[in-house]
Amino acid sequence: MVEFGVALGMIAPYYNLALVLVALLLFTKLFKTEPKAKVYLFPWILVFAALLVYILEEALTIFRALGLIDIPVHINACAHKRLF
Repeated sequence: MVEFGVALGMIAPYYNLALVLVALLLFTKLFKTEPKAKVYLFPWILVFAALLVYILEEALTIFRALGLIDIPVHINACAHKRLF
């Protein structure tokens, strides 16, 4: 069972970014709504900004796991060490 947890920890950032792509598609559809629809978008813009920060964090995690970047732990705390 430990191996499954390690494998899931290694592949989870990739799945997270794949699901974020779906969320980005939904956001683009939301932001393209006609002004006649009278949708209050400001809260959604804030959520979109938070999503962009999350994308940056996940990208840093993936780059760090691949060994492409070496950044301090206080910037991007990676729970596991590089296993490959």
